[in-house]
Amino acid sequence: SWAVDMLERHRPWGVVNAIGYEDVDAAEGDIDVCWRENASGPIDLAMACAERGLPFMTFSDGMVFDGEKVEPYVESDPVCPINVYGQARASAERAILRECPEALVIRSGLVFGPQRERLVELLRTKSANQEMVSLAYLPHLVEASLDLMLDGMTGVVHLANAGSVAWNDFAREIADVVGLDAERIGDRAMPEARAPRPKNASLRSERAWTMPTLEDAIERLRWQLPREASGVETAPYLS
Repeated sequence: SWAVDMLERHRPWGVVNAIGYEDVDAAEGDIDVCWRENASGPIDLAMACAERGLPFMTFSDGMVFDGEKVEPYVESDPVCPINVYGQARASAERAILRECPEALVIRSGLVFGPQRERLVELLRTKSANQEMVSLAYLPHLVEASLDLMLDGMTGVVHLANAGSVAWNDFAREIADVVGLDAERIGDRAMPEARAPRPKNASLRSERAWTMPTLEDAIERLRWQLPREASGVETAPYLS
């Protein structure tokens, strides 16, 4: 298989799968591609790693839940996805841990990072979203997930910046950071919002430490964005 060929060619000490299909709405009509990228591909990788005794880590998110819980979801809560995207993620989680019990599955908050163009795109496509969410600042997520992998953690772990927030409130704050008109965030209708979404997709962990607070993440973002734009060395924000 392609996964076996890749491992034979590169001979890694471990594998991190950080790619996947991310468009929740488009997945409703693009089912085959979504399942191939979010389920079949990661499962193949996990099986190949299991055969060779290699550590394997992959990512999922809060879309595996139905959103009916009032409090943030923890790892032991039963999954119950309500859209195609979430169904693919949940199916992948089950199959990966069945075929590769030593795998690490990170359910992360909604990822944002210090790239202005991507932040603007995120705001413009999700500005009308009213759901409660957890966020994961990319540098914090990378550091925490790799630490867990190196420590030998297995199974499902939730990673998100501490605290949950209504998406609109977060969007307004980030709009101010990137220099958009915060008063207009949330006034637009979400384009092609075909997929049902959980009212609550927030996460907390009962297995791992909490990442820094969302407030800390936003402050780091304020510091990082000008350096990202100017090409200044960015390594310090990982500390």
